[in-house]
Amino acid sequence: MTDKQRPEPEIKKAALTLYLLAVVPAYAWMGYSVAFSVALGGALALVNLALLERWLARLISPMADPAAARGLVLFSFFLRMVATGAVILFFHTRSMVSFPALVIGLSIPLVAITTYFMMVRPIKDWYERAY
Repeated sequence: MTDKQRPEPEIKKAALTLYLLAVVPAYAWMGYSVAFSVALGGALALVNLALLERWLARLISPMADPAAARGLVLFSFFLRMVATGAVILFFHTRSMVSFPALVIGLSIPLVAITTYFMMVRPIKDWYERAY
C-alpha cells in the first residue's frame, strides 16, 4: 500500500470535521455540561486514536522485536484506558459531564471511520475510475 492509498489522513480529517460539527452546535444550542461532555469525549477519542496509530506503527515496523512491540502496545493500551477513565472520573466528581453526551463524543472516530469506508472511499474510487 503506497502512501497515496493510505486512508489515515482522510479518516483524521473526517474525524476532526465530525468533531467540530458536533461540538460547535452543542455549545450553541445545548447546556454547558452537554457541550462540554461532547467536547471532552471527542477530544479523548481523537487523542486515543492518534496514540493508537503511533503505537501500532511501532508494532508493525520491520525493525521492531515482535514480543517487545506487543508488550509495549498492550501496556500503552492499559495506560491510555486508565488515563481516560481518570479524566472522566475527575470531571464526573465535579458534576461537569453528561454521560449520554460523553458517549456521543467518544463515538466520533467510529462514525468517522464508518463514514469514510462506507461513503467517502467508494465515491472517491468511483470518481477516479470514471475520470
